[in-house]
Amino acid sequence: MILVVLGIMLFNTTLISTYNILSDQTVIIYRRMCLMQGLEYTDRYFQKIDAENISEDFTFSEIHNTYKYGYNDSLDINDILYHINIRSNYCDDSGDTLNPHPDSIFQRVDIRVWFKSYVSDTLRVGTQTEPISKVFADMST
Repeated sequence: MILVVLGIMLFNTTLISTYNILSDQTVIIYRRMCLMQGLEYTDRYFQKIDAENISEDFTFSEIHNTYKYGYNDSLDINDILYHINIRSNYCDDSGDTLNPHPDSIFQRVDIRVWFKSYVSDTLRVGTQTEPISKVFADMST
């Protein structure tokens, strides 16, 4: 009789542990999926700015003026509201903005995305101190 009770306890413990592990894995996969969506959103804006840079519709200074004070946007994907912040600064060819020159032919665009998922707190793609950055060169020169 004791062996049957111990067997049932072992089975229940194994079953509960398995469900907890599966639940944790589901949350991890969901978070990663949301983070990848945030990266796709970031890439979308880099491509948009790249197209503005190459086209003749926007000058290099107009792109800078659009994003220099912080451009904010939101997008709702699968009931998750992604918030985006874009900032632009003149820089040198390596992306250093410590000594910006208004006549520079380079500007660095920093993008930060954050969202609140239904299973956790706020998740971020790029932070204030470590944004996702790309250096653009003036294509009209």
